[in-house]
Amino acid sequence: ALTELIDIAPTLLESAGIEVPYFMQGKSLLPILRGEVDYKFHKDVVLSEFHDSCNYNEGSGPPTHSVMSFDGRYKMVTYRGYDFGELYDLQNDPGEFCDLWDPCEHRDMKLEVMHQHVSAIMGSISSGPRRSTRY
Repeated sequence: ALTELIDIAPTLLESAGIEVPYFMQGKSLLPILRGEVDYKFHKDVVLSEFHDSCNYNEGSGPPTHSVMSFDGRYKMVTYRGYDFGELYDLQNDPGEFCDLWDPCEHRDMKLEVMHQHVSAIMGSISSGPRRSTRY
């Protein structure tokens, strides 16, 4: 199952009988650990952030910041402030030898994966305090 480090805190809270705060980003693994749900599925997409992740600017600019998303098949990496990225179909290219980011014939698939990538990133941002009234 696709899991992330942020899933550990809600798992520990739930196992201790403590209510998981609504704003917590992770998802408890307890249902999988108890055998209550399919152990092969936990999340649609997982994220990983890398700070100062590559030497692309070789010290001539600010540290790079990248975000990787993976949905079980497609792995996408975007780099903040740069026009390039990486996109791999790990089902057909598990060694990540064929970057699908630039080829035009993959544009529609890239757009679909990019939408999923951005949605996952947005889902990792705190929703903030609950509204008490409409505004």
